[in-house]
Amino acid sequence: MNMDEISLNMIANLKVAKPIYAETFLYATPVTTRKQLHLYKDKFVQNFNGKRKNSVIVTTHALERWNMRVGPVTTMQNLQGLLQTIIQLQPRRIQKMNDHVWCLDDDIVFVATWQQQQIHIITFLGRISYRPALKHVRDIQAYMQKERDRIDLMLTEQELAQAMLPIFPHMITYVAGDTTSYWLEQFSMAHEEKPIIFCWTYNAVLKKKESYWIDLQKPEERLLHRKVLNLLYRWGHHEFLRTYYEIYDQKQIAKIAERMRQKVRRREKRNDE
Repeated sequence: MNMDEISLNMIANLKVAKPIYAETFLYATPVTTRKQLHLYKDKFVQNFNGKRKNSVIVTTHALERWNMRVGPVTTMQNLQGLLQTIIQLQPRRIQKMNDHVWCLDDDIVFVATWQQQQIHIITFLGRISYRPALKHVRDIQAYMQKERDRIDLMLTEQELAQAMLPIFPHMITYVAGDTTSYWLEQFSMAHEEKPIIFCWTYNAVLKKKESYWIDLQKPEERLLHRKVLNLLYRWGHHEFLRTYYEIYDQKQIAKIAERMRQKVRRREKRNDE
């Protein structure tokens, strides 16, 4: 058995708790810029409690305005699924601007009503990144009422084509240990060969939260807990794990390799007898 096989066996044989929650999201799109990841990390708060209370209804009018003012052009199924998952798992990404006006990721402005546990998205006004005036929703509403005028919020075909859906992970897994819980998310990157992993941890004893990115191209960046390593193995990141163990645990690998060689010698000796 070579060093690569030993490294992977060390990970595969780790005993960890069965994931409490795991899901794959087919509508998640690749991340285009690192800036999106930094904003995501700043806004992230793990909100999983085993129950998804809020449901989202996107009106036909709202979908039409999304495809004219926000972009990229998408379907009702994709848009509603994405927004519902964000509201259920990452509600902090949405901030209130006015009575019924909300903003997603400090950029996408929409009008919605909240009735008990159901959110009705009535319309989308646009993106602040394309229409900075949307930062001042009160002023826009006052102007439109006073002048009885309309403000052009439509995007060009080129702007719609360049716009990206709000980022969301392709995969999520949540495991809990005796004292610490681990929430891992995997994002694909538009211009990079390997995905990037977001890790959020909570230590119930110390009441300590921590979040960080795992760059699969830089296994030397930080030490990782064995539960995190096990989840990375389950997600198939074997190359990362081989390099990681060569960097951080050569002594342990050497011990295991020697034990395995001893087993082979004993087996060969029995066969000879």
